[in-house]
Amino acid sequence: MSRRDGSVARRWPVDPPPVEETERPIQIVRDPSQLALDALLDEDLRRLRQDVGFARAILEAMIAHEPVAVRELLASPLAHRLPRSVREEAQLFCGLSRSSLRAPMQALQHHARLAQLLVGNG
Repeated sequence: MSRRDGSVARRWPVDPPPVEETERPIQIVRDPSQLALDALLDEDLRRLRQDVGFARAILEAMIAHEPVAVRELLASPLAHRLPRSVREEAQLFCGLSRSSLRAPMQALQHHARLAQLLVGNG
């Protein structure tokens, strides 16, 4: 469409200018509260993995009848996150002979529960 003065009228709405290839696409900013929640969940998952690894280490030391290794693991700060029954069982295993046939049932159950939680959380 041309006007009387010879200029060309614009159509409405105006077509956007073509996007240059050098421009980056717009990044969607997530809600800050959601970002904080994701950070907490990542921290919980990291801590769960750490707990599973520690439970596995103490379980393997108990099965191998290595009282020195069990005592070292019980002295670490992570041992406070073990249930009381597992800590007591580990102390009991430190006094047993190598020929004992007792199985560390509390430690086995604790490790199995943690491993199941880890599988469920991906």
